[in-house]
Amino acid sequence: MKREAIQIGQHYLSAEAGYLGAPGPEWEVVSVTELNDGVTCARLSMTRDPTERITIAISVLQNPRMYRLVSDSLLSRSGRRTRRRV
Repeated sequence: MKREAIQIGQHYLSAEAGYLGAPGPEWEVVSVTELNDGVTCARLSMTRDPTERITIAISVLQNPRMYRLVSDSLLSRSGRRTRRRV
């Protein structure tokens, strides 16, 4: 199965159920980096509370049991960021 590249600005929804069965938190990719041991990781920021941040392996973010891509951030011709729902 081919996996899409992780890009800054993409939004992912956590697959875990939230409080009382509500959807899990939505996260935005703020950076992608490679650690010393060669594992590529994404730094995520929670959309409703940007001070909440996590770093997870790309393989975890691409696992549909854990996260689901909900929107993609694109640069428009004017240079402004636009969001495309997936």
